[in-house]
Amino acid sequence: MKTKKYISLLLSILLVFSAFAAFPLGADASETSISNLSTYKQYFRRTMGSFARADMYKTDILASLTISQSMLESGWGESNFGTIGKNLFCIKAYSSWTGMVFDNKENIVYSNLNDYRIISGSNFTGSSWRAYASWDDSIIDHSTLLNSSQYVGIPGMLDYKEACYAVVTRGYTSDYQYSERLISLIENYDLAQFDNIKANEDGVNAMEMSDAEKVIGLGGTAKLSAEIITETTVTKAPVWASANETVATVSQDGTVAAKASGYTLITATIGNREACCIVTVSNSSSQYDATVTENLNVRAEPNATATIKGKFLKGQGINIAGELQNGWYPVSGLGESGSIITGFSSAAYISLISDYEEVEVTKVGISRFELNRDVNTTYQLKAAVGSAFAIDKTLTWTSSDPTIVSVTNDGLVTTRKYGTATISVTAVNGIKASCIVNVTTEQVRYNAVTTASLYVRNDDNASAKALGILASGRMITVTDNYINSGGLIDDAWHYVEGTMNDNTTGKGYSKSDYIVLLSRAGEESFQTNFEFVGTAVTITDGYLYGIIPTSTVGDLLGYVANENAFVYNKNGNLMSNEDMVSTGCKIKLVANNLVTNSASIVIRGDINGNGTIDSTDYLFVKRIFLGTAAVEDAYLKAALVSSGSNISVTDYIMIKRHYLGTFDIAQNPQVN
Repeated sequence: MKTKKYISLLLSILLVFSAFAAFPLGADASETSISNLSTYKQYFRRTMGSFARADMYKTDILASLTISQSMLESGWGESNFGTIGKNLFCIKAYSSWTGMVFDNKENIVYSNLNDYRIISGSNFTGSSWRAYASWDDSIIDHSTLLNSSQYVGIPGMLDYKEACYAVVTRGYTSDYQYSERLISLIENYDLAQFDNIKANEDGVNAMEMSDAEKVIGLGGTAKLSAEIITETTVTKAPVWASANETVATVSQDGTVAAKASGYTLITATIGNREACCIVTVSNSSSQYDATVTENLNVRAEPNATATIKGKFLKGQGINIAGELQNGWYPVSGLGESGSIITGFSSAAYISLISDYEEVEVTKVGISRFELNRDVNTTYQLKAAVGSAFAIDKTLTWTSSDPTIVSVTNDGLVTTRKYGTATISVTAVNGIKASCIVNVTTEQVRYNAVTTASLYVRNDDNASAKALGILASGRMITVTDNYINSGGLIDDAWHYVEGTMNDNTTGKGYSKSDYIVLLSRAGEESFQTNFEFVGTAVTITDGYLYGIIPTSTVGDLLGYVANENAFVYNKNGNLMSNEDMVSTGCKIKLVANNLVTNSASIVIRGDINGNGTIDSTDYLFVKRIFLGTAAVEDAYLKAALVSSGSNISVTDYIMIKRHYLGTFDIAQNPQVN
């Protein structure tokens, strides 16, 4: 009894302390919090503040909401989402997205979702993450999303708490702690100050830099410009400054000169309004803004008769220091003589490149691993390379026997005579992918999986009658080389068999772009042991650990190398890729309708099995150690977040602190 009284007293003290902690920080406390940030995070706060204020003026999306979301989602711009994918808000890419995509498992940016699907093959989950050319583009896309019909009411909101709650209730995330975390960031770091878009005493509403971040090679220069957003005439010119002149200086026309490796904040200021850009000076020549395509003279003025100051050699990297002037770029770089030269060069011999570092091709994918067709037919194979920024994306198509199957230089296959040949597509560095083509009249059945919810229709066209729907992630059978009354079915369709959403067996036609063939039906190619990509996810004693709260089935399967892995909810129903994973779900390896291996999923702290860590979880723990509730199996594992084999007050404290955002529960088999 004494123990329970002590625990109750401790809980009362904790609750009182939590109540005090819930009050917003005062101005002095905010200043302290800001000063305690790393230098880079202080730069990020100011840069995002300036861009978000300007964006609010243009789109009516509250600046503090934009800033806090970018901080939370991208780790203050320092996560791979921010540094590689330039995706500050972790916005997903679904089938309607036509831009670049970011594979956060391999840290590769693909040109589009289809290239990612081809490369991923059986690991494709139906979606990925959006990628952008710059942070600026990410901010624009975020505001475009919040101005869509799904988020009605958010544009124009002026109360940051109301906006933070609204973004969750309208479906941005299913994490119920999300709103509180945004509010905490806004209050701790005084982000609400950026919600003021009224004109200052100089008539400036907001200012926006031409770039949110910029990488310059050591010794190079770059030209920045600042847009003044105003409703009147502003007579003052912006004052330019560098926060760290040891790294880079800036002139009053916005020309930044790189002095030493590191980073600094470049600002253009009018009164209490500023435009900001984080400038990084790199030693790597691959970070230059352009390359020259021929030996190129550098002249003193932007014309062909001006004095020659030096020469750049073909293929070298240089910096572009400003805008194009009558066909000439202001340039700087290492001259033929070995010294830095600046001046003007003809744009005809300069190739601009992205801020992304160009890379070698690391992956090549092909749209089919095997194809079956009768003689004298054609089929369009598709290929992709594993980076949107590969130095050379050239691919070469070849056939092992062109007398059986020929292929054009864009992947169009023609079957010539009966037999088998291998079609290969090879990158310039030798990496390749292959497809076996069987020229045959045989119809071949394959195990396959859907990567999106698909209609099953009674004919191979989009206007045919829908017979039912196959859920995303559903195991099905595909018959290749299928002949119906109209002949060979269209290549854009597969003839499929599988269990539809109403639990009836459906047979018909579904779009082939959203179906991945795994293996020939009846040929056991599935593994019976789990294999994972990386070390984030692991199985210990029949329990799977490593999945963070609010993860989807698609997120989980992205870590699983097995082609025959499926996730089921606590009721035993197959889950789709968009469903949220929670404690108590099971992941199973299924081969020929038999379960060959399984594990129960544990999200540490998610005791009630809803996929998140919220107030009901720590209150449930309180009931457990007070003896009024009990848990077992995966739910018990989820509750044991501290050391020991019995649930204690420490588990309660750690889960509550996680919910309040002051502690992170590690999602691994070991204790915190």
